Amino acid sequence: MLFVCRVLTVLCLLVFAIATLPADQSSVHQDGLRQNRPQVWALLHATVVVRPGVKIEDATVVVRDGKIGSVGASGIVPDDARPIDMSGKTIYPGFIDSYSETILNTDQLSKSAAYWNSQVVPQLTVADQVQANAAITSLRKQGIVAQLRAPGAGVIRGRSAVISTGTNNPSVGVICADVAQHMQLTVGRRSRDRYPGSPMGAVALARQSMYDAQWYVEVWNAANADSDLPRPERNDALAALAPVLRGEQPVVIETSNEQFFLRADRFAAEFGLNLIVKG
Repeated sequence: MLFVCRVLTVLCLLVFAIATLPADQSSVHQDGLRQNRPQVWALLHATVVVRPGVKIEDATVVVRDGKIGSVGASGIVPDDARPIDMSGKTIYPGFIDSYSETILNTDQLSKSAAYWNSQVVPQLTVADQVQANAAITSLRKQGIVAQLRAPGAGVIRGRSAVISTGTNNPSVGVICADVAQHMQLTVGRRSRDRYPGSPMGAVALARQSMYDAQWYVEVWNAANADSDLPRPERNDALAALAPVLRGEQPVVIETSNEQFFLRADRFAAEFGLNLIVKG
């Protein structure tokens, strides 16, 4: 089990975000002649901070198609690289904002095989709803190159994604989709006429959802193994919890104090979850 606070974590590599991709790496249709400009740069004569306490003077950094190809002292410049003189400049690892929240659009759920309670939406994913965000420009200027963006509403909220701060283009801006499933074992706005209306109700709803997901996996396995059995109904929410139950996808549970921490720990132990507690 890991305990994650809202901190900035040092990235082990310099992230070089680009707004375009070579033609053979893009699904965008192009009219006319296809252009395939080399996306290779050589950053020359820079001071490179490789990791804390280790730096290289007069270094050459080769960046190819958005990835660091090599870092070395007075390195060789590839023939296809565009040289950029970085004398007097320092290149250092970028930062990752390890947690931020966004509210996902749930309008599409009315047209899908959703769960019976609107507070349980594990099938939603941030990667499908990345929108232009002016805030990432400010983050980029602060040296933050990527951001974990998590869904911020509901009991079982959906899946997070790591987003680049170098572009608002979702086709290249999503670094990693479906990082974790996010939950909160309480309610944000309490209401007496809407279930769940209390922390106890939220825990009961979350537990019922997980047991329903276990049943869903088992009944589909049985139906697939025996064609004589009736075909089960489809449920996108319960299907989305299958990777969580198998331990393939971690669960981030948001807590506000030590009591909620213990509650999250007991909940994860009940279903054998790969737990990350966000405090």
